[in-house]
Amino acid sequence: MDIAVFLLLFIVAAFAIYMLWLELPGATEQFQNVNFSASAQKSYDNGTQFYPNMRYPSGNISFSIASVCDSKKETDAITAFGILQDKTILTFYQVPSNGEIQILCSDIAPEPTDAGHFIAGEGGPRDILNFSGQLYVISSGRVSLYKTDNCKEPNIAIHEILHALGFDHNKNPNSIMFPITSCSETLDKYITDEINLLYKTPSLPDIQIVNASAVKNGRFLSFNVDVANYGLANADDVNLTLYNQNQRIADYDLNKVSMGIIKKISVDNLPIPRDTTEIKMIAYLTDGGQEISSSNNQVELSISS
Repeated sequence: MDIAVFLLLFIVAAFAIYMLWLELPGATEQFQNVNFSASAQKSYDNGTQFYPNMRYPSGNISFSIASVCDSKKETDAITAFGILQDKTILTFYQVPSNGEIQILCSDIAPEPTDAGHFIAGEGGPRDILNFSGQLYVISSGRVSLYKTDNCKEPNIAIHEILHALGFDHNKNPNSIMFPITSCSETLDKYITDEINLLYKTPSLPDIQIVNASAVKNGRFLSFNVDVANYGLANADDVNLTLYNQNQRIADYDLNKVSMGIIKKISVDNLPIPRDTTEIKMIAYLTDGGQEISSSNNQVELSISS
């Protein structure tokens, strides 16, 4: 009887030790947000736009007009926004202050080299984020209407607002983007076409797995993965799921991944089936919302002990 009890206790103890071994050393997790978007340098090449693929996050752009602007300049600005709205897919709406495009007025021309005032002369994009060369996202722009416009159409206002939208001067004297106005310049079709093409991409997040690596030690997996939002809107709730073939291994709630942010995930000693040779990682919006593209949300890794 004593031997039977001893054997039973031995079996229970061995089972407990085995179960404890399965759980040790235990997964450790680290999550870190890194801003991957860099401010663009304040120098421009001569071309259609200051940089390729410049746009605001949304095609519905706010603007504000400084209280010091007289009624003529205020009317010119509002009319100019209306003309651009009529000829493109953009829409504009006025806010009391701190619009994405700020209309300022002064009797003194700003110095083009005054980086604290403008980065492109009388008007231009002020804050630009570069998403690894793929996209230049304008977060704010400024326009100065320090000249009185005597043209039938508000050519100066249109010209400067187009600068704030990212468009450079050109050498066509009949173009609204010619650097000198004679009131005969017109809004180029190539500009409206380019605006329509740029803003055809919807203002959605774009979650991507940009880096991933994994190594297995016995039945434990350690991995690093970077999940980025290269899109035009914040992703409010993102999840990362790991699979071994069709078996779900683990889920990680990444919470919010803002536009221009990389979420760096590092996990050590995650228990996995011992026969695992491949890992699939999938990042996705938890609410099932739309993205610009869902073709870049997963990666498959071959792993070895």
